[in-house]
Amino acid sequence: MAPRATHTRQRNKSVAAPTQVRRDPVKTFRSAFPLAALFAVATTGLVTGDTLLALGAAGAIQRDVILFPVCKGISVTLTSEASTARCGEKPQFSVAVSNATDRPVRILDVRNGRRADLQDTYFELFVVQQRTTVGVPAAISDPGPLSEADFFELRPGARIEIPRISYTRALEQLRPGRYEAFVLFWRDPMDAATRCRSTSATFNVQRKSSNLR
Repeated sequence: MAPRATHTRQRNKSVAAPTQVRRDPVKTFRSAFPLAALFAVATTGLVTGDTLLALGAAGAIQRDVILFPVCKGISVTLTSEASTARCGEKPQFSVAVSNATDRPVRILDVRNGRRADLQDTYFELFVVQQRTTVGVPAAISDPGPLSEADFFELRPGARIEIPRISYTRALEQLRPGRYEAFVLFWRDPMDAATRCRSTSATFNVQRKSSNLR
């Protein structure tokens, strides 16, 4: 007697489409960079092992910097010193901060070239090409300890300008092309929610001329 054929019934399982979660960049930054680590660096100037781990995690959100909101109330404007830079040259930028609110606002004092280490960190410069941050080498510039003397109140309607802002990225290594730059302005280092994005400045990078004069 021939064995009975067995049939395996396959169930069609519906596969749900992956859900896209919109990340809040401020919440992401808070989870990646605990305020305790910020406080330890800002108040003592010491970098512990835990702080280094937090710093490393914070570096992972560089790809999300363009998601930060543009500054409102306290407007931050970035301008490029020249519309075109040559390969091998470091582009220069200036930042203007204006208080469009009806009350004084406490911000870090980096006027007149003061505290370049704070500029590197709390006015951090980023370069974007086609909505993607450009990865170039950057020097380490840890912010030193903060005190009340490092802050001042920007009056309503007042404006300050920071010419040739300090930054650590090796932008002289940019390839020829068209780029946008902006800074992430951190009004209060103790509160990640006070971080916002400046306006963008567009600039071009061109090859050096082969004609020597």
